[in-house]
Amino acid sequence: MRINKKEREYLRMLAKQQLEIANLSTMDETVKRWYAHNDLKLDVPMIVIDETSFWRDICPNLICHNILAREIEEQLLKNIIPYQLFNDDKIVPNYYPLEFEIESLRYGFSPHRICSFNYQDIQIKPHLISLKNDFYKLSFSKYKINYKSINTKKQQIQNILGDILDVVPINVTNRWNCNIVYQALLLLGKDNLFYALAKEPNEFKDLMTFLANDTIHMLKFQEYEHCINSHNQNNYIGGGSYCFTNDLPNQIDKIKTMDTWGYVDAQEVSGVSAKVFREFILPETKRIAQEFGLVYYGSREPISNFWGDSIENIPNLRKVSISPACDENFIAPRLAEREIIYSRKPSPEFIGSEKYFDEEAFRQHIKTSMEIIRKNNVHAEFIFRDIYKLHGNLDKLKRAVEIVREESNY
Repeated sequence: MRINKKEREYLRMLAKQQLEIANLSTMDETVKRWYAHNDLKLDVPMIVIDETSFWRDICPNLICHNILAREIEEQLLKNIIPYQLFNDDKIVPNYYPLEFEIESLRYGFSPHRICSFNYQDIQIKPHLISLKNDFYKLSFSKYKINYKSINTKKQQIQNILGDILDVVPINVTNRWNCNIVYQALLLLGKDNLFYALAKEPNEFKDLMTFLANDTIHMLKFQEYEHCINSHNQNNYIGGGSYCFTNDLPNQIDKIKTMDTWGYVDAQEVSGVSAKVFREFILPETKRIAQEFGLVYYGSREPISNFWGDSIENIPNLRKVSISPACDENFIAPRLAEREIIYSRKPSPEFIGSEKYFDEEAFRQHIKTSMEIIRKNNVHAEFIFRDIYKLHGNLDKLKRAVEIVREESNY
């Protein structure tokens, strides 16, 4: 089925709508604030609501029928609707982002067998049961880039929108794929992973080393193929933030991993002791982080439990995730001392647990964080993630942004 005239006209209308928003003077002002924020020159926190987990709650029914047209429609809507609904500090691009990942046969296996997935639960049928018995099954990943497919799709989209929005291929491989604990989880499953930590410690260390070596190989492959994008502008970084900075080289081609932001975390083992983390998780995670020019660390894990003589030793830290489980009073002065951005993740329960939005309770939640932020004079941002349901109340998104802005003004 080809894209028909009606679909084409509709997509062009959406593209013009996106471009109109992207060209607003307020976008230019927010871009300047992002640069100042990430370069540690701004005191007022930036605010981001990551709509990925509740996108189906805010996305209208798609109009297009053609498969490619539906993909384009949804991408354009993702750039438009969040601005219309809650107008946080995300930047609407003046181009069409054509995202792709390098292809791979990871560790010698076919794609990981995920039996069921909804936004909250993943059930994994593991490739490995026992590291002592199954380690031999692992082999280094084989990577390739399907340039023909990428260029063909780019041209198809360019033929529809190209006189309105330039189509820019964006390699997002490194957005999530540098978390070796998550890779271990996909290989072993949760039960086998923790069994290996407890009963096969030497083999688990060997696995971490293998996964780190494989990840670094992935990074070097992208350098060799010259397919790493400039990473100092409106690029998403895995923890929900954005990459605007003058502190990384403004390369156009032959970009190295060291010229970019990296994202690592270890939320899957957030329940282990600091000693176990320091011995089994930190060394190889740190080795991967050293490949990048700037690093965002963390997700849902309580960073305060693993900071001393552990995460604090990761080089080039610029942002650290402060989850609801984190001890804010402990971590804030330590980040301030190192000039690391306090990437606060407010509890998603206020927005996602029910239809009713308790504004006063939410305001107090934000106010508590802001008091700690001000007291310690730490650079901060508020990143809302893991909000899985809105329960029909879309207005609370905008109100949440307004409250954070009210409470974060100095």
